Order: sequence, then structure tokens, then C-alpha cells
Amino acid sequence: MEDQIITLKTYESTVDAMVDQEILRANDIECFINNDQLVELYPMFKAIDEGLKIVVFEKDFDRALKILADLRQETSTPEIQPEKQDIERIAENHYLYSFSDKDIIDVIANPSDWTKEEQSIANEIINKRGLTVTMEALRLAHLRKTEQEKLETKQANKVSNNSYVWFYIIGILSMLNTVLLAMHTSYRFIFGLGITQMIDTFTFLISDNYKTIAFFLSFIISGIFIILGYQARQKKQGAFLGGLILYGLDSIIYIAAMDLMSSAFHLFVFIILIRGYIKLTAEKKESTSA
Repeated sequence: MEDQIITLKTYESTVDAMVDQEILRANDIECFINNDQLVELYPMFKAIDEGLKIVVFEKDFDRALKILADLRQETSTPEIQPEKQDIERIAENHYLYSFSDKDIIDVIANPSDWTKEEQSIANEIINKRGLTVTMEALRLAHLRKTEQEKLETKQANKVSNNSYVWFYIIGILSMLNTVLLAMHTSYRFIFGLGITQMIDTFTFLISDNYKTIAFFLSFIISGIFIILGYQARQKKQGAFLGGLILYGLDSIIYIAAMDLMSSAFHLFVFIILIRGYIKLTAEKKESTSA
């Protein structure tokens, strides 16, 4: 029958039984530790032989057995395990001995993260300290691990978004290009804006009468990018998107002028800004959903 209760495994240690019970329940398998308290709550368990056992419904037996077998295979090591009488001596000098009571229980609650030797030593430390390991303590320890893994995954995926710095770079280098062209030098920074360079070329090289106007216009345009950089740093999506669009339009000037090197570098920065905007959008959505 599907509802028949059968013995899955017998145990010598209550802690080991509790750990396997947590593992099975984490895999959506309903199971119980057969003891006197359980029989009082569920008389149907009287049919099970006496002793410390984990019992499951017959329909879950094969899958439960495979889960525990796979786990034992993953955590097993080819190393020779210490003899029972040596565990206490090893534990006294083992780094686990410096663990707090909560951390020692974490070792028992999350066996897949530790070797069999470490689990044995953790059990010995629990016995020496006279700790009482309850199902609630194991559940909380397993929950702490799950939450920590989620946090670590979130932090690992949250890449620092510093692409806004490029708005500062573009604005400052454009200003320097204006100054260099006013000094009639042949040097220029390749990441500068095409629009400011075009304004400067038509004024400084054609007529010196409009230098003041050219300075004013170029510095205003360059300053806009610096302001956009500041606002993008404050995680303002509109400013980031506006700067991205303006720099994309500015790149068309170099493409039209067949300046391949400048076009390539503009494309490089443009891609960085696109990625930065995508990350910023994802961060905004995440913070909104949280």
C-alpha cells in the first residue's frame, strides 16, 4: 500500500538520525525518527521494530535510500578514518575544537560541507561539551547555511557598477582637447567628444575671433557629461540613459568622418556604458522587488 510505513535505516547515534532526517525532508520526503515519543504521538508506528530508526512511506523508500547513498558517496574520502578511540585525542588538537557550540552544530547539520573525519570529531566535541542537539537546532543551522549561500550568490552576482566614471572621463578629456586645440597643438585625447572637436576646429583654426564662444560652447557640452556622470553615480537611470544616448549620437560624427580609430574607441566606451545601464536597471528592479 502506498501509505504503508517501513524502516529506511537504523542508527546508533540520535544526531546521525536527525541529520539524515533533515536531509530527506529538504528533498521533500516525509520521514520520522522511530522512538517512544513518536509512538505516543502516532500509534501506527507500534508495528515498527524497536530501536533508533528512520521510517518513511513505502512510496518514498527507493528515492530516500538513493539520496542518502549519494550523499555518503559524495562525502566519503579515500583517506583512512581515525579509530574510535583516537577521535577524542584528535579533537583536542583539531581546529574544530575552537568552534562555538552553534558552529559545531552547523557541521552536523550540513554534512555535505564536511569530511567524515570532521563530522566524527564534531560529534565527539558535542559529547564532550554535553550539548543537546535538537531537531530545531538542526533546522535552524540548515536554514542559516541556505540563507548564507543565497547572500553569497547575491554578492557574487552584484558586480560593482563603476561605468558612470566614463562620463567624467569623456567630459574632462573633451575640455582638455579644447585647451590643446586652442594652443595649436596636434595632440588630442581619443575619448573626447566629436561635437566639441568639430566646434573647436571650425573656430580656432578658421578664425580666432570666436575663441571665447567656442570655449563657452565646448565647456558647456563637456560639463553636461560631467553632470550626467555625477547623477549616474547617484543611480539615476534617466541621467545614465541620457548620457548613453548623447555619446552614441556623438560617435556618429567620427563614423561619418571615417575616423576609424576614434570610432572604434567610442564603440568600446559605448558598450561599457550599455552594460552599466543594464546593471543599473537590474539593481533598481531588485531593490524594488525586495
